[in-house]
Amino acid sequence: ADLTDADLTDAYRTNAYRTDSHRINESGFFVQRAWSNSAASGGHDPCVPAPALRPYVALVPAQGAVPLRAAGEHGTISLVAAADQPIADWRVTAIDLASAQGGEPCVEVALDRTQVHPGETVRLTMTRLDRPTQQLCVVGLVSTLDGYSYMWPVAVGQP
Repeated sequence: ADLTDADLTDAYRTNAYRTDSHRINESGFFVQRAWSNSAASGGHDPCVPAPALRPYVALVPAQGAVPLRAAGEHGTISLVAAADQPIADWRVTAIDLASAQGGEPCVEVALDRTQVHPGETVRLTMTRLDRPTQQLCVVGLVSTLDGYSYMWPVAVGQP
């Protein structure tokens, strides 16, 4: 799979750890939330419309895709802890979305810390497991604050 063809538009709906719905009540109507490049580039919840008054927190990678081709190959990328409001520290984890959804694990992941503050840099280390090389894996970077979790996707696979 070519990583440029990866469609992460509905990635927030695949996050089993998200505590809010992929739909929101807007003016008495339920509205399907959708990915917004504008909101994401502005440092806000990329799934709009976003819940009002709730801080958005995320681990944001400098690159959205990591080309790990073969089993055992590993790589480390830097992530920046971001928030759209002044806030306290929050919890972060990284998950292999395939195994989180009951599938066969695709990649091992590890963060160098589990608590972050806005502006801090976190390192994510990934090791490709024995899976077909054409398989695209997705790692979820999960940020949790006050019982709400947000997931930012990173694609892992063929360049």
